[in-house]
Amino acid sequence: MCRSGPVLLPLALAVAASGCPAKQRIPPPPPSGRCEVDLKATGLFSAIGSGAKARQIDSPGELVGGQAASGAVGDYLLENDKLRAVIARPGRTVGPVPFGGALVDADRHRPTGTAGRDQLGRIGLVYAFGRSVDVQTVEVLEDGEAGGAAVIAATGPDARNDSVDLAAFLAGVSAGTRPVVDPAAAQPLHVTTYFVLSPGESRVRVLSAFCNDGSDSLVFPVGELVDPGGSVGFFNPTGCTGTLGSRGCQVDSAPWFGFQGDDVAYAVRGYMLRDLAAPESSSALVHVNGLVWTLLGVPGPQGLAKWLDPLSTARPGGLGVEPGSLRTYLRDVYVGKDLGEVGSLMLSEDSVPHGRLNVSVADPAGTQASGARVAVTSAATGKQVTLLVTDEAGAAKADLPPGSYKLAAATAGRAIPADVEVQVPSSGSTDASLTLGPTRKLSVHVNDAAGGPLPAKVTVLCPTGPCGTPASAFSRFFDVELLPSDVQAVGWVPPQGTADLALPPGQYQVVVTLGPEYSAWPDAWPARGEPVDLSSADQVLSATLAHVVDTTGWLSADLHLHTAASYDSAVSVEARVLSLTTEGVELAGASDHDFAADLAPAVAALGAGARLATLPADEVSPFDFGHFHVFPVPPGAPTSGTALDWTGGAGAALRLPQLFAGLRAALPDAILQLNHPRGPDGALTQLGVDTASGASHADPARFGMEAAPDATSTGSKLFSFDFDAMEVQTGLTATPASLNDWMTFLSRGEVKTGTAG
Repeated sequence: MCRSGPVLLPLALAVAASGCPAKQRIPPPPPSGRCEVDLKATGLFSAIGSGAKARQIDSPGELVGGQAASGAVGDYLLENDKLRAVIARPGRTVGPVPFGGALVDADRHRPTGTAGRDQLGRIGLVYAFGRSVDVQTVEVLEDGEAGGAAVIAATGPDARNDSVDLAAFLAGVSAGTRPVVDPAAAQPLHVTTYFVLSPGESRVRVLSAFCNDGSDSLVFPVGELVDPGGSVGFFNPTGCTGTLGSRGCQVDSAPWFGFQGDDVAYAVRGYMLRDLAAPESSSALVHVNGLVWTLLGVPGPQGLAKWLDPLSTARPGGLGVEPGSLRTYLRDVYVGKDLGEVGSLMLSEDSVPHGRLNVSVADPAGTQASGARVAVTSAATGKQVTLLVTDEAGAAKADLPPGSYKLAAATAGRAIPADVEVQVPSSGSTDASLTLGPTRKLSVHVNDAAGGPLPAKVTVLCPTGPCGTPASAFSRFFDVELLPSDVQAVGWVPPQGTADLALPPGQYQVVVTLGPEYSAWPDAWPARGEPVDLSSADQVLSATLAHVVDTTGWLSADLHLHTAASYDSAVSVEARVLSLTTEGVELAGASDHDFAADLAPAVAALGAGARLATLPADEVSPFDFGHFHVFPVPPGAPTSGTALDWTGGAGAALRLPQLFAGLRAALPDAILQLNHPRGPDGALTQLGVDTASGASHADPARFGMEAAPDATSTGSKLFSFDFDAMEVQTGLTATPASLNDWMTFLSRGEVKTGTAG
């Protein structure tokens, strides 16, 4: 039996669940210091053919590109005829995946001259509930020029992921219970992650080798921390929603998970620790503020609970590494056109019985429907099993296990027709023809009393109650933001004054608004909206709005905003600017997490410059001791290696006096704001601040901070009054505790500007 060593004693019994394979002794270290694995000897990687390449990127033209692309010259590229992927060079990044050696960009291989469409954030190794690897070396082991697989290796020592406190998050959802493995405890490991791309494959195989340099056995769970990138739709084929999205599924289980983007899809699947050739059937997925955290072989909430219970005698998914030996962890990152394609690849690789489903989609006029989404649902379980996206010819395909399935096709703004049931055989193929539901166009023109164009928000209501095709009905096709059941759609008219909305046929009422300074249209609102009959034909509306509130000398501002650049937001920059403009906001402060964001380019592109000014900003975002807004920040300002790195680089996390002083030094003209000061992300709550005295009472070790030299028995000196403003209201719900804190500060002479977001 493996010994648990420095990890808690009950973990010794967990090895029965994880398995202790024959001891793999650590070979003499190579000059690079890798945790060395003979990749060819594993038999896990195809070397047949040629065309897979690996190299360091030395010019911008070699980058993948796309709306979520973060790769840079100096990073490393893997490519073949199916995909292109970027592995980050060594170095810190302030964000959920803070170290180099992570997979940061991926896209399908596209023709030369075609823009890339990377929509993936970052994927990084995480183990022991918050440990990772401070990658020191990234190297090309096989460049593929002689044929066979291309291989990149990333090596470094054990380190804590100091950007995301996963254990603290678990404590917040499990009544304060913390894992039996302490993520703050350093592990005597050096780790090499091998990224392997074989010719003709649509997956990057990722093998991490853990070398135990200590004298005690170690047991811990392993997995990934994924920043999805914001604009993709999450999918778990066994998830609790039964559709796309993860709403309500804080801790779930999955055999694999994926993301559907625009003309590209991704999937991640892990393999059993005891048999790297066998896919793991169930792993825990934990959704952490927009991130996806996996624990391999931990079967959902029940399995995770065993790692939170110090009395448990069996903990599934534990990787046991004995002294002087190594263990490995394998997972695949797939890249394809849609989730149906990547799921088909898994079935083919697993050599299980399956049949081919061929789908053709047309609109009601019989025209082939390009870009239509086809949801495939198990007739037996009612759960969605995959999602297809049609090509230019209106066709899509997928391999599926034999059985009965229900199909539906949709695009945004159309009625959703009844499902079509098909039977997929155990071999061969079956064909299905689907027709999209009908759609109508509502054209809206908005102007002022002088006839000049105005931007506006258009709200389309279902007057008799819940809509016939509610937003929730589209969750099989898109990871949608839910609307009230009687709201069919919300649209935005740009500053040019005209917009077209696609809607399912029906009877509606329409309301046009431009924030609190302007009248609403029609005058009958809020008793009723303007009736619109889209049952059988398109319609045109013209609305006139009047400026009825004199705000001379005042600006309507929203200083706390996120876009898809933040891991917890899926709002595109364009949508954010349109929504601000149509709500009458005149000053917008972009404040993405640990990123110097600026909305100005999008404002200019949309022609909104006369109505909306911008403040580039950065929300400095420690995971568990508060968020701090700094503005204005010059676009492109560094967020790593400076005072903006609240983790203090590779050192201890910065106490607020240190952080605020560093921000003042780096950005002497900036305003510092205390964001949402109360609650799980609030500095006053988490630091235990007595607002009457300013004394903090939290233990600095809890946040990875060093003790303040001037700390006393009555105060840990973690808090600072060196900020200029604080949010007294956040969101639509009143926050009287924050308002009380602000007034307490005022009463003791600490004058701070109160803001709301």
